Amino acid sequence: MKPRTSIRALSSGVLLLLCSACVQPEPGATAAQTPAHDAARVAVHVEFVPPLAAPARLCIEHECGERQVVATGCASVDLMLLPGPVVLVLEIGGSSRENTARVAAGMPPIVWQLGRQ
Repeated sequence: MKPRTSIRALSSGVLLLLCSACVQPEPGATAAQTPAHDAARVAVHVEFVPPLAAPARLCIEHECGERQVVATGCASVDLMLLPGPVVLVLEIGGSSRENTARVAAGMPPIVWQLGRQ
């Protein structure tokens, strides 16, 4: 006579197998932060001329839909961005300034002239 596996034991095993197959993302990771994207990122240095009176907030929108918000220093900010067109919005106090750039490997620093615009 063959031993019979109970339905409860079988369904518990299947449930355990399905749960163990689920992969949880690392804390703080987003869909846009995959290893392939990380390897493709380019170092971008943005200089503010004249330097800001205080650190500000920089919003970055990439053509692929990726969005980032970073705090800047008074004189500059270093970024790691995907290649391609980006829109940079610098929020200073109650106002904002916009700049565009095309990110590419080996590009020179972006010198953002913040004089009268």
